[in-house]
Amino acid sequence: MGVINKERDEDIRPSQVGPIKKYKKPISFSYGSEPTIEMIIGSKKSMILKSPSRLVLDTNVCLDLFVFRDARWQRLIQSMQSGDIECVTRDDCRTEWMLVLAYDRFGLDAKARDVAMVEFDRWIKPVDALLPIDAKLPVCKDADDQKFIELAVSSGAAYLVSKDKALLKLARRIRKLGLFEICSPEQWVARHADMKKLSY
Repeated sequence: MGVINKERDEDIRPSQVGPIKKYKKPISFSYGSEPTIEMIIGSKKSMILKSPSRLVLDTNVCLDLFVFRDARWQRLIQSMQSGDIECVTRDDCRTEWMLVLAYDRFGLDAKARDVAMVEFDRWIKPVDALLPIDAKLPVCKDADDQKFIELAVSSGAAYLVSKDKALLKLARRIRKLGLFEICSPEQWVARHADMKKLSY
């Protein structure tokens, strides 16, 4: 996953965050009162019940929201606060977030890192979402970003909101497969511009 340096607009790469666990059998996913999602991917049968309000945010977008406070994506925060959307994560995605917060070039002290971590955990909820081992998904050129694709599919997310070029290049292919939508924060905000404005 390439993390964008806000000052130099260059990519930053995180340390190894460990292997992604895979299970041999399809799994069920349940989120609160949402219906159970049965998944058999890579075969002729595939049933993924998507929630239109569920999103996956990549690390760059989370930096904009919880560290840089980018006003352009205020709609995302407003929608989280109002309950119009729910954002989800899993262990390896959260681990990457923790590692990125510690990068020296961001100049975050312990207090600033703690604040960003608290906000992340407040608005982005962990889910038990692991793909079966025979899952066949489009492969991201940046291997560190593959986990966001897996999470979006296995959690039934409608959108993966990303600033990463490698992920955005897969948008058309992912859409054709009927899995979910990959879009930039600009695109997501534009599509939801008519949502009720809330204070941030």
